[in-house]
Amino acid sequence: MSEKVKAEVDHLLFDRPDAELRQLALDILDGRVFTSQQIGQYERVEMILMIFMPLLLMDEHAAKQMAARGPGLIYEHMSKALPRTINGYPTFFSFHVLSKPDTVKITSYIKELETQRKAFLETK
Repeated sequence: MSEKVKAEVDHLLFDRPDAELRQLALDILDGRVFTSQQIGQYERVEMILMIFMPLLLMDEHAAKQMAARGPGLIYEHMSKALPRTINGYPTFFSFHVLSKPDTVKITSYIKELETQRKAFLETK
């Protein structure tokens, strides 16, 4: 694998600062960010390449390296969505990737936020 491909994959899968992950969790919960986890489980494999189109255009070596490193979550901000949808899903010409450890963190943050919102709404 070339150094260029390694650098591209490393750029995609770097560990993000905690403050960035917390903001991303808020954005996901508020619908400002679309994630690969929002794609139906049974259609995820076939739809992910149509939703996040640059995945189709990735260099073969970069795609293999990214798969080997195990991306945790693919996402993009809804403000970058294209005007057309596919089966009701937004489409994008760009994407970001979270590493698996960051995906575990953000899942925890989202659950924490959901619990806080539920408690707030149930308060009399």
